[in-house]
Amino acid sequence: MTFLLELKDNINKFYNKHNVYLVPALKFVVAFISFLLLNVQIGYMTILKNPLIALAVSIICAFLPSGFTVVALSIFMLAHLYAISAEFAVISLCIVLVMYLLYFRFAPKTAYILIITAMFCWMKIPFVLPVAIGLCSSVAAVIPVSFGVIMYYIIRTATVSYTHLRAHETDQYL
Repeated sequence: MTFLLELKDNINKFYNKHNVYLVPALKFVVAFISFLLLNVQIGYMTILKNPLIALAVSIICAFLPSGFTVVALSIFMLAHLYAISAEFAVISLCIVLVMYLLYFRFAPKTAYILIITAMFCWMKIPFVLPVAIGLCSSVAAVIPVSFGVIMYYIIRTATVSYTHLRAHETDQYL
């Protein structure tokens, strides 16, 4: 047991000593992985699908507040959805606006919970983060976890719908 306490103390010392470098690096990694996952899932706008754009926006997100990363991901998502269907993008915009009006009011400092929840859903382990957040955090963390799941299902619906639409179009020409 003392080993675990010493390990925790050493981790805290290391973090306190190097947090100036660790926090932006972790923010960059999470943002970059999120942009790449978004491009893989619904990368229908060729301009935004370029990894260099994801890299540049991730570098910017590393030095700005975490809420900016969520907004940038939403803009990317809506642009990709617009490439699929303007109507679906408008409906998604309305959902995103309602989410942000609630999200930024009740849980503004938990943006990375929203992002990581959506990432875990893409990795097919959707229940890990909600259970961990439920055990370790307050009730307010339910809001970003719920919005992360909603964002995942918007993207999943777009991917499935686009796949079915393209399959139907190719069947029509055969």
